[in-house]
Amino acid sequence: MEEIDKPALKPLPASGYVIREFKLSKVNIDYHVEIEKCLYSVPYQLVQKTIQCRYTSTLVEIYYQNKRVAVHRRLYKAGSCSTNENHMASAHRAYAKWTPSRIIGWAGTIGANTQTLVKTIMENKPHPEMGFRTCIGIINTARKYDSQAVELSAAKMLKLRCYRVSHFRSILKHKTYLEMTETADEEVAPLIHDNIRGANYYA
Repeated sequence: MEEIDKPALKPLPASGYVIREFKLSKVNIDYHVEIEKCLYSVPYQLVQKTIQCRYTSTLVEIYYQNKRVAVHRRLYKAGSCSTNENHMASAHRAYAKWTPSRIIGWAGTIGANTQTLVKTIMENKPHPEMGFRTCIGIINTARKYDSQAVELSAAKMLKLRCYRVSHFRSILKHKTYLEMTETADEEVAPLIHDNIRGANYYA
């Protein structure tokens, strides 16, 4: 058998077999897709488009219509985010459908505290788009509640410096915003910090 098989043997591959996984996903308005609780950016033009993710233990590749549009190092910490600045609409503001000013204006129709909360969330991100997902979640949640309850909840979140949608929902559900009743009429002062953008950034 050795005399027959040995001449037919081929060299082993230069590299080991790589396991790839595949996933179809819809791009969120913050220009990111989620893979196993981690976020990866794609070009902003693909918002709401369905893309294909191909990923290994070390690499994430993202394709649209069989063309690779993004590549990232694989992340494992839940909630972590890999963002390519060139993908973000802030670099192409004139062409963006979703802008910080639009979302801030939308929040302003609910009330001043909600608007301040949304602005603060985006100001605390390296890119305002990275706060879109949270801001839209807050605005969508606010639709289900009385505007006064929403405004008091937003004021409480600003006071506690809590900026997650889950915090907002919990405050509304358990009505802990009632603790803010005595100060509800007071204006919420904006946070001032060297690393936080001012209002002119969104002009």
